[in-house]
Amino acid sequence: MSTRRIRLSSSSNPRNSTENTPVGSQQSERQHTPAQSQPNTPNVSTASANESANESADEGWVVGSMHNDGRLRIEVISGLLEPSGACSRAITDSISERQDPTGFNWKVVSKEVKDFYFEEFKKSFVWRQEDKQIYKAWVKKARNRYSNFCSDARKKWEAGEVDNRVAMHVWLPWVEFWKTPDFQTKSKTQKKNRRGGTDHYPPTHTGGSASLRTHAAVLAETNGKDPTPADVYLLTHTKKRDKKTFVTKKAEAVYNKVIEIREERSKPIEGSDEPQIVDEDEIFLEAVGGLDKRNRIYGLGSLQSVIYGPESKSSTSTSRYSGSNFNKEYELMQVELQEMKEQVKELQETRDKELEDMRNQMEEMKSQLALVFKNQNTS
Repeated sequence: MSTRRIRLSSSSNPRNSTENTPVGSQQSERQHTPAQSQPNTPNVSTASANESANESADEGWVVGSMHNDGRLRIEVISGLLEPSGACSRAITDSISERQDPTGFNWKVVSKEVKDFYFEEFKKSFVWRQEDKQIYKAWVKKARNRYSNFCSDARKKWEAGEVDNRVAMHVWLPWVEFWKTPDFQTKSKTQKKNRRGGTDHYPPTHTGGSASLRTHAAVLAETNGKDPTPADVYLLTHTKKRDKKTFVTKKAEAVYNKVIEIREERSKPIEGSDEPQIVDEDEIFLEAVGGLDKRNRIYGLGSLQSVIYGPESKSSTSTSRYSGSNFNKEYELMQVELQEMKEQVKELQETRDKELEDMRNQMEEMKSQLALVFKNQNTS
């Protein structure tokens, strides 16, 4: 497993693949649309990319780069949309723009609203794979983003606030639904289950909206070599990425187990002073206890399928991340981080101004009270 390589870009040759047609490519033979094979899905073909068909099939296609029509090039890799962060932000933006008054969860969101979300998605991205493959991955991510959106909105309601992203004709029926005893009971049960039966909700990782694949790609670019699963895990499971303060005791225990197994397996064999070469993939898998009940590996997220899944079976001499555009996603992460810093700064400035106003009001009230008291004494 140590020779396996992960790539953020598709390994297929665009000229030999049947998945070379971008959205809306005018091919008389057939068009790849989910609507043809799945009656309940929208027709995901669009004429807006007709003029881009020829370029999308060339060998210069790079995931995360900008297409000639101004849209970002994306692909489904191991069942996931990449670049993950850019896709997530676009989906969340479309959800913020429009909601379903009875769409309390993704399952019951109307087809009309879901179609709107995907139409908005197509305005920002272009692809060369089959539309039904893109749509399937989009649904998976959209379901997750919608769930997070509703959860954030509900938290604001619980805090006595209103989520300004949600239209009032949607907000009111959502609030009434959240108030129902049935929802309250299910919500408390599900929260406790997610927390492992405890009353507190421990953080799972510090990776943010970027996928672990992206974090791994940035590490590879920065260090000039492929990171091990433990390297990515350490970065995304410690506070402020200090590689020391773990988010939970379980996260720390897993990493300590990795170190323990690595030290044991790397001991020199009898008659040699050289440490043995170890398989970092196998060490991490053993340290986390293998697959859980849902066949997932703790702490790896999107990296699981490419390290231990189908893509891991291909062996090349190139980097695990060769052929992908790390810089684009990395730049997006940097922009997002800068925006967050600016928002914090603005909030701090607003808070400082409010505190200053309160101090001035207090001083004015003191002056008025002193004047009243003085007048009473003189009279």
